[in-house]
Amino acid sequence: MVTYEEFEKHMKDIVDLIRFEDNIESLGREYSKTRERNVEIKFPTLVDNVILLLQKLTGDKEDWIYYWLYELDCGEDYKEGYVTDANGNNIELKTIRDLWDLLNESAPNDEVLGKNSHKPRKCPNCGSVTAFNSYFNAYICYNCGWKS
Repeated sequence: MVTYEEFEKHMKDIVDLIRFEDNIESLGREYSKTRERNVEIKFPTLVDNVILLLQKLTGDKEDWIYYWLYELDCGEDYKEGYVTDANGNNIELKTIRDLWDLLNESAPNDEVLGKNSHKPRKCPNCGSVTAFNSYFNAYICYNCGWKS
């Protein structure tokens, strides 16, 4: 088992790495505008491995950690109604603490997801967990590049 303090530390490290990757990608796009080839740098294996470890330690069998990180952009894109319980009551999922609380409540299931939610899926090519990208309106595997 993992304590909240350990979980929070590792989640903050993952968020920092995702933000760093976003900044590097942005710089790569700017650099590519003046060059003949594109520059792309990704850290999927490192991030995925840490997330998988946290999933095992927290018992996250429903991929809530991936959902919070990628679909909700680390909680920043959360809107009321995105996650509800079976009775339609809102479940806030803005912060690492909200995520921790959800993971430590009685086992969440498919009925918890709101109608606007996109639950992560396993990639049919490599088996990694994919995330829904609302910009492309598709599931994307950040490990092998597969898109739905």
